[in-house]
Amino acid sequence: MKTKLIFLFMIFLFVLSGCQYQPQAPLPTPTAKIAIPLFINKTSEEDLDEVLTREVIDQFVFYSSLQLTSEKEAEFILRGEIIQYLNEPTLEVITASDEYRIIIEVVATLFSVDENQIVWKERVTEDTMYSILQVDSIQTEQEAVKQVSDRISEILVNLTLEGWKN
Repeated sequence: MKTKLIFLFMIFLFVLSGCQYQPQAPLPTPTAKIAIPLFINKTSEEDLDEVLTREVIDQFVFYSSLQLTSEKEAEFILRGEIIQYLNEPTLEVITASDEYRIIIEVVATLFSVDENQIVWKERVTEDTMYSILQVDSIQTEQEAVKQVSDRISEILVNLTLEGWKN
């Protein structure tokens, strides 16, 4: 009986040692102030940082009640780095098709100024296809970049407001 109790106690300690609670910084309240500085563009694609940052800001204005502000006044800062941009032909292009694929990869971080810690850090990759000849599809690289930027922006808004990616 005594050995059974000791055994159960050791299992309890083993399980308990694996469960460590680490407090997370809270997500922004609906009235919080957030700064979104220009994303850092680590690719060779010109103006991608401006396009993506503008899309992110527009999404926050449209889908949240967070107040956009300067970094000095912010309770939260959303920073982003564009780490990959690919514009590549699809396999069909090699066989005389006109489709291309845009891929954009971003690493974004939401920082809580009050808590002085990272709330979340995520790598987000999105892509889309475009065709230079098909009338019923996205026809320019710029349109494709805007569409991918829009998707990335939606994910960043969801992460900031709800803590999850869609």
